[in-house]
Amino acid sequence: MSDTLTTLKELAAQVRGATRKGENTAERVGRLFVGILTLMEESEVSFEPSEGYDTLGTLKELAAQVRSATEDSKNTAERVGRAFVGILNLLKQSGVEFEIVEGGDSIEVLQTLSGQVRGATQKGENTAERVGRIFVGILDLLAASVGDGFLVRSDLPGYYYSSTQDALNAVRATYPDGLTRNVEITCIKVAREKRKEGHYLAELADWNLRGMYTLTIDGGSVLTLDGNALGCLSFSGVDNVVVRNVRFENYSNYVGHQIPDAVGAVSFTGSTSRYARNFFVGGCTFNGRSMTDEEVMSSNSLIFIDTENVTVNGSSFVNARGPVVNVDNCTLLSVLNNDFAMAPHGTGYPTAVTFSTGRVLVMEDNRFSGDNRYSFSSINNVDKAYIRRNTFRDGGSMALNFNSSTPMSVLALESNLFVGMLSNTGSINTWAQAVIGLCPIRDMELNNNTFYMSGNNGQQYCTRWGTINRLEISNNVVVDAGHAVHFIYGFAFDNVGELVSDYNIFQYKLHDDITYGSLLRVFNTEGAGGGVEINADRGCRFWQLQELGYELHSVLVSDGVDADALDDNLMITSALDGGNPANDAYVPDMDLSYKLKSVSVNSRGCYNRHGSAIDETAIVPGYTGYNMEDESAFSDAAQYSSMAGDTLLLESKTLDRNRMPMFSIIGSADRYLAIGRYGLFSPVPIVDGDGEYVSDELYDINIV
Repeated sequence: MSDTLTTLKELAAQVRGATRKGENTAERVGRLFVGILTLMEESEVSFEPSEGYDTLGTLKELAAQVRSATEDSKNTAERVGRAFVGILNLLKQSGVEFEIVEGGDSIEVLQTLSGQVRGATQKGENTAERVGRIFVGILDLLAASVGDGFLVRSDLPGYYYSSTQDALNAVRATYPDGLTRNVEITCIKVAREKRKEGHYLAELADWNLRGMYTLTIDGGSVLTLDGNALGCLSFSGVDNVVVRNVRFENYSNYVGHQIPDAVGAVSFTGSTSRYARNFFVGGCTFNGRSMTDEEVMSSNSLIFIDTENVTVNGSSFVNARGPVVNVDNCTLLSVLNNDFAMAPHGTGYPTAVTFSTGRVLVMEDNRFSGDNRYSFSSINNVDKAYIRRNTFRDGGSMALNFNSSTPMSVLALESNLFVGMLSNTGSINTWAQAVIGLCPIRDMELNNNTFYMSGNNGQQYCTRWGTINRLEISNNVVVDAGHAVHFIYGFAFDNVGELVSDYNIFQYKLHDDITYGSLLRVFNTEGAGGGVEINADRGCRFWQLQELGYELHSVLVSDGVDADALDDNLMITSALDGGNPANDAYVPDMDLSYKLKSVSVNSRGCYNRHGSAIDETAIVPGYTGYNMEDESAFSDAAQYSSMAGDTLLLESKTLDRNRMPMFSIIGSADRYLAIGRYGLFSPVPIVDGDGEYVSDELYDINIV
């Protein structure tokens, strides 16, 4: 194992301070040369020698000769001086701006000293002082630009760490029982760190449990963590972790490794008996492509198991074959404003987001593209899901697939764009496919979405399957892009109890006023009397749907006869918009382009022609809340009372999609912390030592 920069500095000080004859041994000097040259070789700087000077390889040979010298006078001044001259020339020729520490020497001064060492002819002239000074100078120059010391701590300024693991170990040593203040580990210069052993580059376990302070790793957009085919960061049984502005590369592709467990670029896990609470990843980039085999892509960029309050925000994922974000048993998952570009290679069922078992999923402002093969998002046994303002583009199969052993309570789909889905690129089912696959749902809202249907499947559904108790379908746009042999079957369901479907726009091919494919259909698989029934014949006849009381304000645009429903930007045309406004009662607060709803008139589809731009830099304090049990709403405007054990969902009022709010919920006997735009917590009353009720508890909710 190579010496760290810190170790080399200690050796250099020993050389410089040598006073006894023979103390400045060849071993010590040679080791310093070897260490310096190794640091230079492992850096990302290109060291090309100028004409007449030695290469890194030649200097390493000289260093080895110095280190192994055993005979008297064998370690000559010539050899030592030549090594100094060569190293300094490479540093000068590299083009790197080397900052001079206070009281330190410049490269030019060190070159003069090196020449004096190389030209020494008298016994004792090559003094330890001179040699040591040169070593110290070189190491100071390296420390400011390449090599060690790229991480600093907010709570201990002046301390520098040469690896993420060292920094984590040091923080834990300072706070063995958990944090007593917020601590940030920050990268201060361009650095690349590579996993050397084990499954992860850095790990932290069983610490900071139920704390009120956060540990942040901020890469400053200059730190790259290389998983070397496996993982980068692992947090197990740790609360309140923020990872931001870090670039993750070459992880979870397993090239050259066979391990039983899945690893990720980042793993955040708890246990069924004690969930890990509060993880926020923001502003990061993830590229798991193998460095040795470019055909091999990563899976499991992020792994979350047995967790509470997890947020993935403002990050980019490329060259992933999925699952990219892999979540199992999470109370609240927020996936906000990310880019997911699925890799064109791989087998199986890759997804961008796989979420199995949880209370709440919030997925907003994301952009999905690439070869999904199965679905961009697979959501299983989640109680409530809010899918807003996402773009799903050019996927091989579904955009969203919901499965649940018990009915979901709520599914809200608002202002989403689905374009170029069901392209059949490597998909499993090549005949009948749905953009959205549904499960049993108590309350479903499908408002202001745009479906641009251009897939290659024989039957293409916007939605399919699902027994829905109450269903709203309003202000949507469905366009058949013109593939005559591939029918569009619009919105189809197994069973619906209560149905509102109106103010939609359909652009279909027509034959004798009958659409090729259904606009709206409810199969009523439970038989007559089991709720709404819309058979295939009625589903293809616009006027019959209106006779049933559905689509009364909807518009059917004949493909190839009337003007297109959408313009080149996939926005409803101004002509069609002018006479067919949306039903404002169902228009979401914001459209896909993140414009606010108008107070007067609004558009159908995911883009609102009448929306107003949002200033995301504006400070908007406060929060809104939602009681998961009785479905009541509240805010910071007035005191709110709830039953003990109710689960409350908090949402920051901030309009900045990349901001990281922090909720602190403080009572006299208990307290909570929630990190991210959304936070979930369950307040409890004051209890005695036996857990018995004593009195109600009053909580203060603060947000920063």
